[in-house]
Amino acid sequence: MMAKKDFKQGLDFLIQNTKENIENPKVTDKEKTEEPGAQKATYYLNSKNLNTIKAIAWHDRKPIGQVINEALSLYIKNYPDPEKAEKSFRKESGKS
Repeated sequence: MMAKKDFKQGLDFLIQNTKENIENPKVTDKEKTEEPGAQKATYYLNSKNLNTIKAIAWHDRKPIGQVINEALSLYIKNYPDPEKAEKSFRKESGKS
C-alpha cells in the first residue's frame, strides 16, 4: 500500500516561490566580488597545495581567493622580470 502524499501547502506555495525567483534576479559572478578588475578563472590545482591554501584561509579568516591573490602577488613580486614575460606573452599570443 502506498502512503498518501501530504499536499497541505497547496498550489499557492509553489506560485509564491516562482514569484520570488522572478522578482529577485540572480547575482552574476562579477557582481558578487567587491574587488575591481576581478576575473573568474578555473584552473586545476595540486590537491595538497589547494588544501593547504584552504587551511591557511580558514586559519586567517580570509576568503580563499584573497589568499590565492596574495600568493600570486608575492610570486610576481619575486619573479626576475615580470614585465618582460608579459610583453613576450602579449606578442606571442596576440593579446593586448
